[in-house]
Amino acid sequence: MKVSLFITCLSDLVYPKVGESMVHLLAKYGVKLDFP
Repeated sequence: MKVSLFITCLSDLVYPKVGESMVHLLAKYGVKLDFP
């Protein structure tokens, strides 16, 4: 499965660990990520 992950700059600035955690979790389940 391939998904696009869109993280806004505001959430990246305020809560950067959320995006990192999402990437690690999705990679653990074999999901391929695209960052537009």
